[in-house]
Amino acid sequence: MNWGEATLQWLHILFGTFWFGGALFANFVVVPAMMKLSAEPQQQFLKIFAKQSERAMLIAASGTILLGIVRGTVFGEIKDVAALGSAYGIYWLIGLVAACITYAYGTWYMSPRANQLGADMAAAGIGPGGQMPPELAARMSRVKVLALLELVGFLVIFTAMIAMHFAGEA
Repeated sequence: MNWGEATLQWLHILFGTFWFGGALFANFVVVPAMMKLSAEPQQQFLKIFAKQSERAMLIAASGTILLGIVRGTVFGEIKDVAALGSAYGIYWLIGLVAACITYAYGTWYMSPRANQLGADMAAAGIGPGGQMPPELAARMSRVKVLALLELVGFLVIFTAMIAMHFAGEA
């Protein structure tokens, strides 16, 4: 057994699981639970959660992508540009591009919108009955839908990684 390759694969899977699992957990557990809170606790939680999750996802996503590049090239079948034309290479490239797009979408599109929503919620204050004003509630709903779109990227990545594993068996 090549311990370097095994360690790299282990870390790649760990980072990928954290990144993908974190997105699933946030979308299907954390955000629905947060939406059951009144506006003030939502604001407080969103501010803390956004800051903490940005740090964790930066590490997990960067680690997944960088280790995936090393895994596919140094320890994988991608030894030259011609290898990108093989079944393995095509799936590897699809996974890499999808991972980079998913990372960019989360980092430069979703995070700023979520952070701005949190700031706007704090500035607007609490509406009647402890609820956020309707226009902010509508923006929160849009941000939730946009966050679900990120999962499409993960679906492509996950599918490409599975297909890549079986590419050599065809």
